[in-house]
Amino acid sequence: MSANKDSSLKPKMHKLDGNFHAEMAFVLEMGDKKYGLEDWKHGMEWSELVDSAERHIKAMKENVFIDSESKRRHTAHVGTCMMMLDFYIQNEDEYGSLNNLGISGKHIVDGSGQSWANQDVAGPIDAFYEAPISDQLNKLQDRIFTWADSVFPQRTAEDALKKLIMEEIPELLTSDKADDPLEWADVFILMLDVAKLKGIDLIAVSHEKMAINENRTWEINDKTGLMNHVPDDAVHVKCGFCGEDDRYNRLTERCTNNKCTAWLGPTL
Repeated sequence: MSANKDSSLKPKMHKLDGNFHAEMAFVLEMGDKKYGLEDWKHGMEWSELVDSAERHIKAMKENVFIDSESKRRHTAHVGTCMMMLDFYIQNEDEYGSLNNLGISGKHIVDGSGQSWANQDVAGPIDAFYEAPISDQLNKLQDRIFTWADSVFPQRTAEDALKKLIMEEIPELLTSDKADDPLEWADVFILMLDVAKLKGIDLIAVSHEKMAINENRTWEINDKTGLMNHVPDDAVHVKCGFCGEDDRYNRLTERCTNNKCTAWLGPTL
């Protein structure tokens, strides 16, 4: 038996490409560093976004696909510009004074001849849109930060980190609370508070770190039983066949010395 849930009118978020989302997140993060945290939400003339998108499209038409400043794909810059413009359109009451494109979200007409304002079902997506994880996380982080400021305004990131390491995590490891979801929530709450205090975008940097992790080699540490990545300088070790240092590749099981019996592999 399974619960009934009608999601037919809701967007299927899994259809969106995660890598493209990550690229846009990196573009937004670069903007935060260059102009200030979410400065674009202060508003700008709408035509600036169209102009910017067209510049990136022009670069792609000239077979240039990576932006020279951000080192990110031009497609991600175009997507980011359109996301911002869509945000302005859907929040026209706040940003309409900067609208110099002559368009209005209140009067945009679709193929049926209906404007957004007159549609009962197929109107603006926010009527059915479930907030993406990033928005949910930001709202939760703001809630945690506001509460923590009210009860412990003098705290530092180091204070929160100490509580996490010295109290909450050991409690999970040494008590019978490891299966208690609320105890895991304590760990997550402190992580989000530390990240906010440090000005770290956990989603963006986690994508960045995963890109590194996915290109590393991993193994189980014999002493601790924990998984660790293999340092680059530990891949090549002393060859047990020819005796030369830094010749034997532990991953390919081959020696780089062409006179060694392991040059073409251990079976030859």
